[in-house]
Amino acid sequence: MTVLTALAVLSLFTPFRVSLSLVYVRPFDALAFLMLGWSFARGRVFPRGGLPTGLVLLLPYFTWHVMSALGAGVDNGLREALQIATVLAFVWAVAISIDEYDYRRLGALLAAGLAIITIYSIGWHVAHGYWTGWKRLVDPKATFTFLPMVLGCIIVAGAGSRRAWLWLGSIRDTP
Repeated sequence: MTVLTALAVLSLFTPFRVSLSLVYVRPFDALAFLMLGWSFARGRVFPRGGLPTGLVLLLPYFTWHVMSALGAGVDNGLREALQIATVLAFVWAVAISIDEYDYRRLGALLAAGLAIITIYSIGWHVAHGYWTGWKRLVDPKATFTFLPMVLGCIIVAGAGSRRAWLWLGSIRDTP
C-alpha cells in the first residue's frame, strides 16, 4: 500500500488524463480505487480507529460542493460527485491502511518521484528553449513548491549525523 499511495500522490503532478464524455480520468482516479479495492480484498473495510476526524469535518463541505454544483446542471453535479467519490476512495483507503505504512519508504518514494518529475519538467522547458520561468507545464510545476518542502522535512527529521550534511547541501549563494 505504501507504493500505491506514493504513486497516487505523485500522479497528481503529471499531466496525464483521458477525456471521457463527462469527466477527465487521471491516473490518480484509477490508483485511488485500486487502493480501496486492495484494502477491501485484504478484508479491511473500516479504519481501526473509527472515522477519521478530518473526513468527518470535510463531509459537510463535500456535500455542499456537490449540491451547489447541481445548480449549474446535472452534468456538472455528477462530475463533481465523481470527483468527490475519488477523493473519498483515496482517503478511506489511506485511513484503512494507515497503521501499515512504511513512512520512511513512503517519504523516500515521494522525494525521489518529485525530484524525477522536477528534472523532467526542467528538461522539457530547456529542450523547448525556456531557460527561465519553468511553469509552462501546468501539473508538473507544482513540484517546484512541494519538493523543497519534502526536502526540508527530510532535513529536519534526518538523523543527527546526516542532518549536518543535508543542511550544508541546502545552503545557496544569495545576492
